[in-house]
Amino acid sequence: GGAELPNMAVIDTICAEVDRAFAEVSGLAERYPQAPAAKGEKTSSLKVFVTDRAGHDRRYAINASKMSHELDWRPQVSLAEGLRQTVSWYLTHPDWWRPLLSPEYQAYYQQQYGEKNRLSKP
Repeated sequence: GGAELPNMAVIDTICAEVDRAFAEVSGLAERYPQAPAAKGEKTSSLKVFVTDRAGHDRRYAINASKMSHELDWRPQVSLAEGLRQTVSWYLTHPDWWRPLLSPEYQAYYQQQYGEKNRLSKP
């Protein structure tokens, strides 16, 4: 609990976790052959910097002290472990996210957010 990281540190942590999973979990490279980690490259090579959207928030931070105090609730896992579990879930549930790569969804996304914020590299 109480973990706070800059957004790029979270992205770097996720990329490192994907690299770790590909190194340790057999079958991932065969299941996702186009992934950089399947080819011995760093997942962080996929990072693309885009222009901030108008009115975007500069910082997101949650103060969970009230929740902890009033509900006597504490996080059960660390931020790093939560990110590890999240990456694992996505790698084992492609049926949930693969539709986001469809041409129909890409067209919808482009209409909503524009070319500068594409989900995939050109």
